[in-house]
Amino acid sequence: FISNQDVTDAICHLKNSSSLDFYGLNSYMIKSSAESLVEPLTLLYNKCIEVGIWPDPLKITKVSPLYKKGSRDTVDNYRLIAIVPVIGKIFEIIIKSRLITVAY
Repeated sequence: FISNQDVTDAICHLKNSSSLDFYGLNSYMIKSSAESLVEPLTLLYNKCIEVGIWPDPLKITKVSPLYKKGSRDTVDNYRLIAIVPVIGKIFEIIIKSRLITVAY
């Protein structure tokens, strides 16, 4: 299962971003509130693992076009970026860390 330290480490590894997710959260907000969020997030992640279900609200991704170069009127001059919920990103970091540990 996931420990409070796992969650703390994952929060520390979040990239600093001011981009808001679907719920209006960003990594700065989570990092500044980490001390009070670690325990509830640990409980959430462990419950998700226990029941084998990832909550639908955490599957919602905000997709936005990002201008690259050239004419702004041409669709080919944009690429899409997907902003996943920060709460989900923390879980992804933890799982990735576990998979890398097992793989090597």
